[in-house]
Amino acid sequence: MSKWAFVRRHATSIALLASAATAVGYLVYDSGSVTTDEAARRKTNLLPAWRPDEISKVTVAGPSESYTLVRETKDGLRSWRITRGEHAFAAEDQSVDQLLGTLQYASFSRKLSEGAAAEAETGLANPALRIGVEMGALSYEIKVGAEIATGEGRYAEVTGHGVFVISKALAAALEVPARSLRTKDFMPFISVDLARITITHADTTLDFERAPWSGGRGSGFRFTQAAGALAGRRVDSTPLDQVFVAFGRMQAQAFLDEQAAEQASSRAVT
Repeated sequence: MSKWAFVRRHATSIALLASAATAVGYLVYDSGSVTTDEAARRKTNLLPAWRPDEISKVTVAGPSESYTLVRETKDGLRSWRITRGEHAFAAEDQSVDQLLGTLQYASFSRKLSEGAAAEAETGLANPALRIGVEMGALSYEIKVGAEIATGEGRYAEVTGHGVFVISKALAAALEVPARSLRTKDFMPFISVDLARITITHADTTLDFERAPWSGGRGSGFRFTQAAGALAGRRVDSTPLDQVFVAFGRMQAQAFLDEQAAEQASSRAVT
């Protein structure tokens, strides 16, 4: 069969493949662009696009602290983790959702024409608050600047998209402290995730590790080599389950700053 005969015979299949390739190329290109429909639906919103399933990171730099929210996926489940300096904590999904909702629906009262306000007047050269959002191929940065002298609101800028006027209420809602996003659970995981438990009280240390055997209630725990004569023996599951229940019920009421925590904590039991 000649080359041209092959092309004529399979013209329909070739055309369909070409169309599919074009569509894939368009989707790849479009994922990094704001669609006409998105722009129309969000014409009064600060962020031109909002794709919740693609959000992977939110960075916040405020007047008193900076932190980063990172979305993690484990066993098909998504969760958020908050990093502040050298410390990392599990975040409370509901609190993070509230912040994301504020960002999603954040709107402006008007957009300033280029040069309408001096940079010194807007305070955007040294903004009070910066929020970065990574959303798939898209990324945005919101800067919140000075209050407007007339009391109308505050200046805000979305990098690459212009300078806007937003309400004072929105500016306040965007300034969320890290402690408000942290989960208040002491143990943000379940017992099957535990590999080892060490309890220290005064001069006594109890050290348990996940046992290799299996059973109707799971593998259970055994004493480690540090337990001396008890090394390798199974830990009684009844009192240990009571410890797990206590872990599950423990919740913080508020978070102290590091200096206050050091002064307040006697560490009677670790």
